[in-house]
Amino acid sequence: MNSENLSGPVTRGRAVFIPEAIWGRLATVADDRGVTVEDILVAAITDITSPATVEERIVQLVRSGLTDATIAGRTGEMLPRVRAVRRAAHLPANRFIRGAIHDHERKTA
Repeated sequence: MNSENLSGPVTRGRAVFIPEAIWGRLATVADDRGVTVEDILVAAITDITSPATVEERIVQLVRSGLTDATIAGRTGEMLPRVRAVRRAAHLPANRFIRGAIHDHERKTA
C-alpha cells in the first residue's frame, strides 16, 4: 500500500487505510461535534477497549474531546455524574463548537 491511498494523518509508524466514504462520514460527525476525526477514532477505540471502571472511561472520553452530554449518552450515566467525574479529574468541559476548524484536520487537494 502506498501513501497516496491513505486518508488522514500517519503517526507513530502505523498507517490505517480508511476508505474515502468512511472518512467522509467520520468528518461529518466530527464537524457536527466540533472535534477532529482523530478524536472520533480515539473515542471509538476507547469504547472497544473499555477501561476497568466507568470513571476511567469517562475521563478517557473527556480527554478525547467529547462533551459531557455525548459521554453521558455513550456510557448510560446521568449528566451530573459525568460532570462530577470530569471535575474530580480536574478536567475542563469540552464545548460543542459548530464549524470549528482544527489545524490537524484532513486537508483536501
